[in-house]
Amino acid sequence: MTDFVIQQELPSPQEYNRLREAVGWKPFAITQCEIGLRASLYCVCARHDHELAGMGRIVGDGALCFYLQDIIVSPRFQRRGLGTALVERLMEHLRDNAPADAYVRLFAAKDVAPFYERFGFAIRPTDSPAMQMPR
Repeated sequence: MTDFVIQQELPSPQEYNRLREAVGWKPFAITQCEIGLRASLYCVCARHDHELAGMGRIVGDGALCFYLQDIIVSPRFQRRGLGTALVERLMEHLRDNAPADAYVRLFAAKDVAPFYERFGFAIRPTDSPAMQMPR
């Protein structure tokens, strides 16, 4: 992990889209990225020789609801503990800044759910569906 620098910062919209595409996620319009990234409550980026290797951010209303969002590590840098380091930084920020009774949530694919369980997250019961609007 010593070859990474993790700090609070926003990636550029172009970097954000490149990282999304690297993991198979669709890119967004640059204007959308600019607005969305700026609206983040907190964001950390991991860099390797100035290249964006990974990121994670917190979105929400800043008082009642907080969501971990865009926890992304480039495939080139996966399996080195970088995802863990990013989530640890996000959780540290929440411990220091979120009210104790606020909701802290995330959406994760089933295959990565055990990763987030290590940080205290639990899968919702099957009778409590998470929903989203298909687009």
